[in-house]
Amino acid sequence: MRFSKQQGFTLVEMMIVVAIIFILARIALPAYTDYITRGKLVEAGVNLASYRTSMEQYYQDMRTYAASGAATTCGFPISSVTSKYFTYGCAVSGTGATQTFTAVASSVAGQGFGNAVANYVYTIDDNNTKTTTRFGGAAPASGVGCWLVKRGQSC
Repeated sequence: MRFSKQQGFTLVEMMIVVAIIFILARIALPAYTDYITRGKLVEAGVNLASYRTSMEQYYQDMRTYAASGAATTCGFPISSVTSKYFTYGCAVSGTGATQTFTAVASSVAGQGFGNAVANYVYTIDDNNTKTTTRFGGAAPASGVGCWLVKRGQSC
C-alpha cells in the first residue's frame, strides 16, 4: 500500500489568509477613498481659480463685476462652469470702488463626498482670498486663507 501526501490548504491556513486580507482591506480602503476624494476636491479649486480670472477680465472690460442691470448677479455667468462633483454660485456686493464678488463651489451629494449636499464648500473672492468653509461635513478649524484638500491639513 502506497501513501500519497495530501495537497491543498488546511482550514486554519485559509482562515489566517482571510484574516490577513481583512486587516489589509481595513487599512487600505479608507486611505483609497480619501485619495479619490482629494482628487475630486482639486476640481473645485481649478474651476474657482479659472472663474476668478474670467471675472477679472470681465471687470477690465466693463469696470464692474455685476451684470448689466443686476446689482448682485455676477457679470460673467457662473453657469459656464460645469462639473459632476460641484455646483457653483457667485454674488456681487457693494458698488463702485468697493464692489466685490465671491464665488462658491459646493459639493454635490452622492458623488463620493457623502450623502449630504455641501459637505465640502470652497470660496474665492476678488482679492484671491481662498476659503474652505466646510470640509468633510464639518466647519474646518483652520480653513481661512486656503483650500483644504486633505484631512489634518492646515493653512
